[in-house]
Amino acid sequence: MKIITKYNNFQEVEQLYSFLRRMVTIFKFGKNNQVKNDVEELICSIQAFDIFEHLENWHGCGVVCNNLGNIHLRNMRYSEAIEEYDKAINYMEDIIKE
Repeated sequence: MKIITKYNNFQEVEQLYSFLRRMVTIFKFGKNNQVKNDVEELICSIQAFDIFEHLENWHGCGVVCNNLGNIHLRNMRYSEAIEEYDKAINYMEDIIKE
């Protein structure tokens, strides 16, 4: 944080900081999800989805949607699980078409 406030005129530093924060989020997403509870996994997955979407990484978006479906399924939220699985399928179908 101090770096950004001290060098707020340097766009490259801000971009690097933003990139590193995204990498931390993606790293958390990739960690062993069995250690996390469902709430932590849900939050981390949503953050990872936002990053993958921003980067136009559709495969990553599909994986996240599948994981979100698994979380909802474990918690007996079946309609939400189906929605996420459908999104994951759509992302993968689009990738295959390319």
